[in-house]
Amino acid sequence: MQALIQQPDYQTARKYWNKLKERLRTEGSQLVTNCHQLKMLADDGKMRLTDTATSETLLRLIQSVPSPKAEPLKLWLAKVGHERLQDMADPARSRGHGGTLLICRLSKVALNKTQQNAYIT
Repeated sequence: MQALIQQPDYQTARKYWNKLKERLRTEGSQLVTNCHQLKMLADDGKMRLTDTATSETLLRLIQSVPSPKAEPLKLWLAKVGHERLQDMADPARSRGHGGTLLICRLSKVALNKTQQNAYIT
C-alpha cells in the first residue's frame, strides 16, 4: 500500500490501509476476507504479521484505492485487460506477435508429425 499511494511514511500508509480495510468491510467487499496475515521478516529483522493476498486479490484492491496516485496503475491495468480480451477474441494476434507465434507453433507440430511418420516407417 505504501508504494501504491507513494507514501514515504510507513505509519501513514498503515493507517491508510486500515481505513481502506474498514471501508471495504462496511461495503460488504470480500477482498479483505481474502487477505491473510503471515509472519514475515521486517526491516528491523523481526518477524511481524503482514497482510498478504493473491495477485488477483491485490489487483482488485488496487482498483478500489480512491487515490489519484493509483490512477496510472489503474489505467495500465485497464490497458492490459483490454489487450488480453482482444487476444482471447483473436488468438492469431496473441501477445502482439501478429500471428507469428501461431505460425511457429503450427510449424513445430508439422515437423513433429513428419518426424513421427519417418520413425514409424
